Amino acid sequence: MILNGLFILLVMLSLTQPNMQRTYAAIIFITVTIIFDWFSDMIIGEWYYVFDAMALLLIVILTMGINKIPKMVIILQRICLVAIAIDALGYYLYMSYQSSWMYDYGFIAVYIVAILAFIDRDLGDERGSSNSSLRGLIRWDLGNLRENLSRHGKKI
Repeated sequence: MILNGLFILLVMLSLTQPNMQRTYAAIIFITVTIIFDWFSDMIIGEWYYVFDAMALLLIVILTMGINKIPKMVIILQRICLVAIAIDALGYYLYMSYQSSWMYDYGFIAVYIVAILAFIDRDLGDERGSSNSSLRGLIRWDLGNLRENLSRHGKKI
């Protein structure tokens, strides 16, 4: 019940981000989280924790390509890495037949921190960009990578 309310709040906040980089990261986070939540009922046993960790890793990988990385994106990536550790704890608790209350409250805390990251509107805090031209939001542009490698040699 609590997690459903947090999901709804995350969805609303993801649509109200002040720039495209933050919006893209928020939509990736929400989309992967909701898709995993839909399919999680079909996952049995310890595989739940493995697939959840893989979904979180997918969020980190997809958000690594954002050009002009805002502080929120880095916080989301750190949240995902902490959540992967919480999944490892959940896997341990499941395999040792212990109560999963630590896992449950850990993920409630993760979603609360994600909500706080979505609310924080620190627009000027860009952490870095790619070496290619700023044609778009995503830095995975192989044409510019080849051009930069040929122009600068192995210095990149």
